[in-house]
Amino acid sequence: MANTGSATLKKYLLFLVVIWTAGIFASLGGNLYQLRQSILMVAQTTAEISYNKDLIYRRWVSKQGGVYVPVSEMTPSNPYLKVPNRDITTTQGLSLTLVNPAYMTRQVNEMDMEMSGFHGHITSLNPLRPENRPDRWEAEALKTFERGIKETGSIEMTSGKEYFRFMRPFVTEKSCLKCHAIQGYKEGDIRGGISVSIPMEPLRAIEKSRIIELALAHSFLWIIGLIGLGVGTRRLWIQTLLREKLETQNRQLQKSESLSRMAASIAHHFNNQLGVVIGNLEMAIGDQPKSAPPSRSLTEAMKGAWKAAEMSGLMLTYLGQSLDKLEPLDLSSSCHKILPILKAALPENVILVTDFPSPGPVINTNPDYMQQILTNLFNNAWEAIGKDSGTISLSVKTVASADIPTAQRFPIDWQLQDSSYACLEVTDTGSGIADKDIEKLFDPFYTSKFTGRGMGLAVVLGIVKTHKGVL
Repeated sequence: MANTGSATLKKYLLFLVVIWTAGIFASLGGNLYQLRQSILMVAQTTAEISYNKDLIYRRWVSKQGGVYVPVSEMTPSNPYLKVPNRDITTTQGLSLTLVNPAYMTRQVNEMDMEMSGFHGHITSLNPLRPENRPDRWEAEALKTFERGIKETGSIEMTSGKEYFRFMRPFVTEKSCLKCHAIQGYKEGDIRGGISVSIPMEPLRAIEKSRIIELALAHSFLWIIGLIGLGVGTRRLWIQTLLREKLETQNRQLQKSESLSRMAASIAHHFNNQLGVVIGNLEMAIGDQPKSAPPSRSLTEAMKGAWKAAEMSGLMLTYLGQSLDKLEPLDLSSSCHKILPILKAALPENVILVTDFPSPGPVINTNPDYMQQILTNLFNNAWEAIGKDSGTISLSVKTVASADIPTAQRFPIDWQLQDSSYACLEVTDTGSGIADKDIEKLFDPFYTSKFTGRGMGLAVVLGIVKTHKGVL
């Protein structure tokens, strides 16, 4: 069940990680989209401000009918301006030329280009000045203005650089007819437009910086979330393990109680019936003529009855209900005395290694108990080795309570009561025990080997219970 619970938690954690990661990516994607839209909005707003600035200058100059400025290399006479009094000379002999709105706008845009990199261009599909002819993008925009479109803007590449291009139309006003009436324009006609090109490089630098900030922030948030999920899942996993452990203990306790009741009932009925059987067998044997040989049938029946009585005793031992007397004994000395019996049963392919310090720890026990424990554990060890070569190690020592493992110990409800304990350790180089079999290992009559066995480890557990110890 622990494996099932862990697998479920792993799937649950993976699902949450996927959802959390998808949420982070969705948030990052949304923020990047908003950032790009904001960058475009800044570019468009900047272009609109530049356009409105040009429009205000034009309107002011247009309402003044143009302005006169000294003729210079920067401002020569405009050969495309066909109006009276374009060029005049003051009474002091200063030469002046009339600067109309288009001439002024062009000069202001040239200065703006040098200072800020913004490029403004006054253009028309029917320009007076050839240099004011539209490029392809401007020509398409001007055609859309004639269809009623009020403005246009887009990201374009110009001379290998990225610009935001923006354009609005010029509507012919009354003050414009002074210069443009000769072209056939009437008030309200679309006669051209001003395009503004905003370099995107500075804005892209800001965008790149913000992308890095957003990526780092979301990465940090993602990691924090994963840590939170990990911590939460670990706590849930620990709680699940504790719950499963308690459930396992509860099942073991219920099974133990059930087995105890069953075994007690069996032992009780066995003892009652065996008492009758053995009593009658004894009377039958006693009724035989003293000169006649003992009846083989009665003798075998008596042996079977005593074996049944021995089994009943083993069941009582498993239940920890044996009434054998306990006395203080040196554990190392007790184990050493049993060695001849163990060596007599030792297969040729198995090596026995012992470590019995003298003096050893003293415990309240009796020799029969120690012989049953050591013999059963020893037999279990060499059977696990099988026909292969192997080693069995027996050792006696004293261990601190903190060094006693908490996992897979029996009885499962055992609790620490002392600071140190005497330890009898039996290890082997055999195949080991499958995890799925450990829970059933000390059940009476359970065996993974062959029929006719299954009480050995159960008896060991019963004796250990009697000593208030743990396996």
